[in-house]
Amino acid sequence: MPPLNLQQLSVFRHVVDCGGFSAAAEQLFMSQSAVSKQVKKLELSVRATLIERSGQTVRPTPAGQVLLTQARKILAMADHAMDAVQDVRARPLRLVVGGTASLGAYLLPPVLVECRRRFPGLECSLVVDGAPGLACGLADGSIDIAVSDEALPSGCHLTEDLAAERLEWVAAAGHPLHGRPLTPHDLREETFLLRERGSGVREEAVRMLRLWDPALGSCLDLWGVEAVKQAARAGLGIALLGHHAVAEEVGNGLLCTLDVRPAPPSRAVVLAHGADRLLPPAGQLALALLRRTHPALPCEAGHHPA
Repeated sequence: MPPLNLQQLSVFRHVVDCGGFSAAAEQLFMSQSAVSKQVKKLELSVRATLIERSGQTVRPTPAGQVLLTQARKILAMADHAMDAVQDVRARPLRLVVGGTASLGAYLLPPVLVECRRRFPGLECSLVVDGAPGLACGLADGSIDIAVSDEALPSGCHLTEDLAAERLEWVAAAGHPLHGRPLTPHDLREETFLLRERGSGVREEAVRMLRLWDPALGSCLDLWGVEAVKQAARAGLGIALLGHHAVAEEVGNGLLCTLDVRPAPPSRAVVLAHGADRLLPPAGQLALALLRRTHPALPCEAGHHPA
């Protein structure tokens, strides 16, 4: 069976809606014979009679009624697709990416650099927000792509599990506990630097401390990843942070990792973009770069709606 023709479906719909071939021809600025020919071709394609002719009036056959229902959906989707393409063409060369505090500032800037290299004149914005804010941005179109280390609330976006990122206990360089396996008991004299309330990393740190010993050490609340890192570097205490947030400081010898056992669990890194919105070329490039250019983030999961 040959594929359905959008023009033939449109003509068929007009004939039914207008109540006849003559009225449809007038509305479509076509001759009546041309309208009849289009409907006949459609009937040949679907191998069924679609319209019953009775004098000056027409009505769809049972098969025609079924096709008419589907034709309305198909034509509406085609119109929506054209609108989406025109929307992308009309937009300025712009890309907005978003990420949670533990990931956005570390994963996304290199991606934006490459996008601007490939698309000269590209305007870029980086939004750092929590998972609820990122989901809202994806829904209203103010954010094209987002990465999150927390589950995004349900909405009109597609998500994929990009990888699993490990959490690490870090301390100031030269910390006396560095370089040997540790048990929670070894941390009894330490101060634990915690991120702000609402942070997924904070929740995991608090969960581990309660599991170890509710009376273990003392805690200090700080706001944001950078504040926690600076406090750890200064020797104020030890902290649980994501690998990407501390990789540079550990590599440069400004922080060290502590081999605390059992090790903290890994967490999923989620990549998301709007489900009903066509990404601009720069956005499509950003997606591809995030999927393939981070060796620490093996891309193994598939797409699923949020």
